[in-house]
Amino acid sequence: MVGLTCGGNGWLLVFETADDAAVEVAKPSAGPIEVRPIWLSSGGKIGYRRALRFEFFQQANGAKLAKRYRAFVRNGPTWKTLGEKAKEVTTQQASRGGMPAEVKGA
Repeated sequence: MVGLTCGGNGWLLVFETADDAAVEVAKPSAGPIEVRPIWLSSGGKIGYRRALRFEFFQQANGAKLAKRYRAFVRNGPTWKTLGEKAKEVTTQQASRGGMPAEVKGA
């Protein structure tokens, strides 16, 4: 995700297929900012459909762009709440790296 605001307007670039993607941003000495989405190869080829989205805003600021990005992520297929993630973690997984402890008495 890349976003930019200037003069009260803004835009947001979101890779809908975020794997194997990058962004190159340049500011030449003369001229506008240049944004180049780059698709990286997987095993030497472009192996699946890729998509990106540009969204343009009037009266934009960083907070407005962040809220829009959060809404995009929440509506995506991989979004899970912390409660959902906690249900998936077993006791054994949760205790990895921790010290064994036993609580006696109350």
